[in-house]
Amino acid sequence: MNTKERPNLNGMCYVYYYSKDVLNPRLAARMMERLNVRSVRSWSHVTWLLEDAKNVNRPVADDFHRMYAILKEAGVTQIVGMSHYWFYPRRLGLEGVESSAVPPRDLAPGSVYQEFLDLYEQSWQTLVQEFPEVTDWETGNEFNHKEFLRPIRTEGSDEPKHFTMNERADICTDLMFRSARAIRSVRPEARIIMPGMAPVSEHGLGVYVTNIEAEYDGIIDTLTRIYDNIRSGDFGSRNSRDFFDALCWHPYYAAQDESGNWRWKVPDAEWVKINRSVYDVAVQAGDDGVDCYLSEFGFNDWGNPEDDANLIPHIREGFRLIREELPFVDAVHAYRLFDSMGYVTDGADHYAFFSMKNGHFTGKRRAYALQEQYGGQGSLEE
Repeated sequence: MNTKERPNLNGMCYVYYYSKDVLNPRLAARMMERLNVRSVRSWSHVTWLLEDAKNVNRPVADDFHRMYAILKEAGVTQIVGMSHYWFYPRRLGLEGVESSAVPPRDLAPGSVYQEFLDLYEQSWQTLVQEFPEVTDWETGNEFNHKEFLRPIRTEGSDEPKHFTMNERADICTDLMFRSARAIRSVRPEARIIMPGMAPVSEHGLGVYVTNIEAEYDGIIDTLTRIYDNIRSGDFGSRNSRDFFDALCWHPYYAAQDESGNWRWKVPDAEWVKINRSVYDVAVQAGDDGVDCYLSEFGFNDWGNPEDDANLIPHIREGFRLIREELPFVDAVHAYRLFDSMGYVTDGADHYAFFSMKNGHFTGKRRAYALQEQYGGQGSLEE
């Protein structure tokens, strides 16, 4: 495992598009500056920023340009753009649909899957060309999770509702090759981060495993399959750099008791061990030294101030252990800054470190624990 300088280790997830109507990006940036955030993972869906695969949605894109400038003024040195939505071929009749569904994997010339991949690659090219200020691109999110990569199907049909884990890994490999090729064609200097993998296994229980420590077999199996795919030469190249420059996963940590009740666990030596075991997949594949990002990490307080306070040790230990025991990690992105879900739902995302209270943008107890680990200073309320 490699040891290196990590100037962008302190990261934050920021969904500007959800919060733009209720949270001034200058206020968001000030709080990130007080946290000492250096890297921001920005949700940058092609369906938001483009009108279609070849044309930019100018008003929205200009908003993002202004937001990125504000982040840089606040000391952010790395911007990670991430998109996990896409456009569909017209023959599918899904114009305007925001979905994680894809056609069945069919490599025959002229197939709807091949047409989808062509459109996908063109979209990435248009998106990346528009944003030279974005230093890194994460080309998806949790594609090993059945809900983030699923088949297009007709409601009420007998078609499968989900892909198998290996099917998802194969499609993910295709998507990585096409998006990386697009990015290299217009911004060869940009770092390409693989879609962050979730700790979700084939049986769907993910990190919530009865009576057992959190298992990451879904991440390990997916990454193993991806390297096998690349090694085969059947996915466009045998060079992993033609797919990604950096590994990426989401190290959430929880377990269930005998009654099925689950709880968040304080990161510990076992958690360090299982995260090292993920990186070891790359080492065994001959890719030792490859960059690594943990593009989401955090805990849900369910909107309960008492739970928020109880999660302080989880934040302190998790981010300390990443800094001290996982030297291969280039950046970790705390999930997430603000709890607004925008147009998606009126409900809040209680993983967030900040919320609005009586008109004030206010850091939770966990935010101060994060500030301590990041070496920041200053009030987290304004």
